[in-house]
Amino acid sequence: MDKIGLHIIGGFSGALGRPRVVKLVEVSVEYVRQVRQEVGPDCIIVVRWHQADQPLGNPLVAAQTWCGQHLGAMRAMADPNVVFEAYNEVGDGQAAAYAAFEVERLRLMHQAGLRAVVGNF
Repeated sequence: MDKIGLHIIGGFSGALGRPRVVKLVEVSVEYVRQVRQEVGPDCIIVVRWHQADQPLGNPLVAAQTWCGQHLGAMRAMADPNVVFEAYNEVGDGQAAAYAAFEVERLRLMHQAGLRAVVGNF
């Protein structure tokens, strides 16, 4: 599996191989560490938490809240090839608010020394 990646929700107990990218949704710090051991240091691990409510009424506050909720786990999971996504599949009508949210989230994550992925459509 050298051309595609895996998308794992909640965890998986089988062999993962050596993919280039693994996306993990709703996983623990311990599981991210386990995956890192198995896939090696060069694999990019994308982490996202499911969030049913994705508020964008005040994008700056929403980004600050999101970062505050996940900062501890992100720091515990972080290595040079772990990146973090936020909201998932935001509608076209919310594009401007989503962009403002992501700009603020990126600013906060950069300030914290963390890496991010933007544009989870």
